[in-house]
Amino acid sequence: TGFEKLEKEEKIEMEFGGINIYFSFDLSGSMGETDGSSGRRKADVQRDAALLFADSLMQCAYVSRQQGENSDLLPIKIMVTLASDIGDVKLNLTDKWGPKEQWAFYSALNQLAKGGTPTARTLKLIEKDFDLEVENLKKKKISKEKLPIHYTAEISDGSPDDFNETEAMHKRLKSKGMVVRSYCIGGASASEDAAEPLASFSQLPEILSKDIIWQF
Repeated sequence: TGFEKLEKEEKIEMEFGGINIYFSFDLSGSMGETDGSSGRRKADVQRDAALLFADSLMQCAYVSRQQGENSDLLPIKIMVTLASDIGDVKLNLTDKWGPKEQWAFYSALNQLAKGGTPTARTLKLIEKDFDLEVENLKKKKISKEKLPIHYTAEISDGSPDDFNETEAMHKRLKSKGMVVRSYCIGGASASEDAAEPLASFSQLPEILSKDIIWQF
């Protein structure tokens, strides 16, 4: 009738595929030294800053999933590897954040700082979980728009034991679609993937958060 009007409404839906963060933490002998900014042991500051950052991230993901209609609204997964002695995995890639995962994270960073910095080894361990995750995503036929960002945060207070091999692993991971950032605390990194140098491990959450947001 003359009092009716046809309207067309267009809605744009933005997809959020989430993020997988693969941590390589440094617990070599030099991490027992004093953090220049806080006056505390480097290892202690790294432990506290990393745990608070991860806890905030995972709690945010949980709250968002609870409030959203879609349970996959904010999928976040983390993995923890430790560059100390031979290097090993302390927490495989997971989206769970219960007492078991929290304790694994905390206890890994609360160990005695010793040995060298076998970062190339931790990156190879990260690659294994990364490859498995990519394969699972392919099997689920996840569309490109819903794929997560894969982000490796390589954290240390100096150069790795084998710089050239570590850089080669950077290139290898990036060729597969990984974002790699090398965070050097207390000095500058020669890596082509170096983030801005930080004076203290306590600055890590802020800088890491900014870079992750920039990726999105």
